[in-house]
Amino acid sequence: MCFSAEASFTASAVIAAISGMNLKSIQTKKFFLMGFIPFLFALQQFSEGILWISLPYPPLGPIGILAKYYFVTFAYLMWPVLIPLAFILIEPNPARKKLLYGVLLLGLSQSLVLIFSFIHHGVEAAIFNHSIQYDARVQNSYILPALYVIGVVFPWFVSSLKATSYLGILAALSFMIASLFFYATLASVWCFLAAFISLLFYVIIKLNDRAEESVPSNDRTHLI
Repeated sequence: MCFSAEASFTASAVIAAISGMNLKSIQTKKFFLMGFIPFLFALQQFSEGILWISLPYPPLGPIGILAKYYFVTFAYLMWPVLIPLAFILIEPNPARKKLLYGVLLLGLSQSLVLIFSFIHHGVEAAIFNHSIQYDARVQNSYILPALYVIGVVFPWFVSSLKATSYLGILAALSFMIASLFFYATLASVWCFLAAFISLLFYVIIKLNDRAEESVPSNDRTHLI
């Protein structure tokens, strides 16, 4: 993330600790993937901390390469897939679940194109304006960024579960802020912001986990 290795390691430790405590409170298995996402964000921040240390120190090059590809794998490939998948697992409304499957397919399409690009062109990382800039060497296109945003933001507004749209607004705003003010280092800055926003997933889980317990099974598709 921006600023330093210390910022990335601190964010990783805080998010991992809170995630570990909250995961224990999840009562319904289908919420586990959503509850585990903040922990994955914590690991991603840790990998960027390693990258911060290795970039100015050539002997750590191989470790830096591993850290770089771990970070970009989640930043570019996994989030547009894991986020809609997490919502598919918990969505009780059949019509909305179909929409989420469509979002998942779009996210997968974006990820497959980028996998091909990563394999053939690689990814470069460099310190730029107190952040890390990732160059995925993808030709200028509005299609892939649009598919990415759909994958990571749209599920929050499709879901019928309680309060998800509020987190969707936060995710969209954080992406807009990072795009406007930190475009050159968008992946680094937005993933840092999203990592902390992801801690609010547990609010969504608690609200809807409790709601499921209090509503008869035949009425659960009406939870909003």
